[in-house]
Amino acid sequence: MMNIRSDYNQIITSVINLLDKSRAELIKENRAKLMKICSTVLLCARQMIALRGHEENGESRNRGNLIELLHWAASTDSLVDKILNDSDSNATYLSPTIQNEILKILADQIRRKISNEIKNRPFVLMADESKDISSKEQLSVVLRYVDAENQIHEHFMGFTKLDQFDAKALYEKLYELLMKHDISIQDCIGQCYDGASVMSGRHAGVQTLMRQNYMPRGVYIHCFAHRLNLVICDVCIVVSYVDEFMGILSKIHQYFTSSSVNNEHFRHAQLSLQLSVSVNNSSLFFEAVSMDYASAKVLIQSIINQIQYSVIFTTTIGQKDWGNQKSFHSNENKFRDELFYSLIDSILIELNNRFSDDNILLFSSVSAVHPSNQQFLEIEFLKPLASHLLVDFKLLENELNIVKHFIREKIASMKTIQDLLTELKPVNEAFPATISLLRGALCLPVSSTTCERSFSRMKLIKTYCRNSMGDECLSDLTLLAVERDFDIDLEETADIFTCIHGYNYQYHGLLPQLF
Repeated sequence: MMNIRSDYNQIITSVINLLDKSRAELIKENRAKLMKICSTVLLCARQMIALRGHEENGESRNRGNLIELLHWAASTDSLVDKILNDSDSNATYLSPTIQNEILKILADQIRRKISNEIKNRPFVLMADESKDISSKEQLSVVLRYVDAENQIHEHFMGFTKLDQFDAKALYEKLYELLMKHDISIQDCIGQCYDGASVMSGRHAGVQTLMRQNYMPRGVYIHCFAHRLNLVICDVCIVVSYVDEFMGILSKIHQYFTSSSVNNEHFRHAQLSLQLSVSVNNSSLFFEAVSMDYASAKVLIQSIINQIQYSVIFTTTIGQKDWGNQKSFHSNENKFRDELFYSLIDSILIELNNRFSDDNILLFSSVSAVHPSNQQFLEIEFLKPLASHLLVDFKLLENELNIVKHFIREKIASMKTIQDLLTELKPVNEAFPATISLLRGALCLPVSSTTCERSFSRMKLIKTYCRNSMGDECLSDLTLLAVERDFDIDLEETADIFTCIHGYNYQYHGLLPQLF
C-alpha cells in the first residue's frame, strides 16, 4: 500500500513539474512575441511613419506599416510568423488600443530616464506653443540641464493640449506635467519662453505666476532667437525705406522662385558672390543647444561692433580707384547721412532695447564666468549668480583664489565656460562650489529652439492623412522621434505591460524561477 502511494506521489510530482515547465516555456515564448511587437512599434515611431492602415483585416492589401512590417519579417523569423498565424485571434496584441499602450510605455521609459538624470540638478524650463494640423494648440515642454560630464542637454518631455490660453491655465498645465513625471520644481533656476505677453508678463504672465507659486528661482529668459527676429521686424516698421526695400526684395524673390530656370541662375549667383550674412549666422548660433548665456552676450556685442559705417561701407563698396573722386565722396556722404545713419541707429537702438535684461545684475554675473570677460571670476561680480544658485559664497571665495592660480597659464586658450569646466574636470571634487556655479551658468539658455524642433517633428507625424490622431499618442510619438539617443529596455517594457494586463500573467508574466 505504501509503495502504491509513493508511486502515485511521484507521478503527481512529475506531472506538476511538466506543467510548470510547459507554462514557463509558454511565458518565455509569449514575452519574446510581445518584445518583437514592441520593437516594431518603436521602429515605426522613431522613423515617424504611421503604424495603422485604413483597413487591417485579412482581405486588405495594405494593412498599415506595423502589420506589413511584421508580415515581411515573418518570412525569415519564425517567432514573428507565430505572432501572425499561431496566436489566438483575440490575443495578437496588434489592436489600436494595445499599440497606443505600448507607445505610452516606451515614451514613459524615456521620461523616467530624463527625470532621473535631472534629480538634484538645477534645470531650466522651456516652453512654446503651436497649432497642429487639426488646429489644436499644443504646448511643447523642454528641460535643459548640465550633466556630471559638463555636457548640456535639452530634452523634450512631450506636448500637452491647451484648452484655455490664459496665463493661469498655462502655468497649471506646466506644473501638472512636471509633477506627473516626478521633477522637483524647486530646482528650476530659469524659464525660457517667447515674448508673448501671456508668457512674459511681469504682473500676471506665466513666468510671474510660476515664480510666485512654485519656482522662486525661475528667472525669466526671453528667447534670443525671437529677440533677433523682432529687431529686424521693428527696424522695418521704424525706417520707412527699409519697409519699401523689403517689398521690392519680396517681388524679386517671387520672380526668381516662380521659374526653376531663374531660380537656378539665382542660386548660382549667390554661390559665386560668396555672400556672408552675419545676422543669419548669429541666429544659427543662438539655436545651438551648446550656446550659453555668457557666450550669447559676447556674440551680440560682436554684432553691434560690426555694424559700423567704416566696416560696412568699405566691405560693400570696396577700396577702388574712382575716376570722379568728388562725385563719389558726394554720393558716399549722401548714403551715409540719409540711409546708413538712420538705419544703423534704429538697429542699434533695437538691439540694445531687446537685449537689455530686467535681471541685469544676475546676467552680468553670468557674464563674469566667461573667459573673455574683463571681470572673469571676480568674486564681487559673482555674488548675484552665487546667491541665485544657492552656492556657499565663503566657500566659493576660498576656492576661486586657488582656481585662478590653477588656470592662470591656460586662460588665453579658453573660449567658453565649457573649456573652463573641462580644465577643472580632474579636480572637480576639490572645488564643489566653483563647479556648481559654472554648471549653473552653463544651464541658463539663450533660446527655446528645441521646442521649435519638436513642432517640426509634429508636422511630420500628424499630417493631413493622420489628422485624427489622439493628443496623447501625438505626444508619445513625437517624443520617441525626437529623443532617439535613449536606449529602450524591451524587457522592462514587457514587465510594465504585464503589470497593466495582470490577467494575462500566465502568457506574458515575469518568468518564475524553476527549481
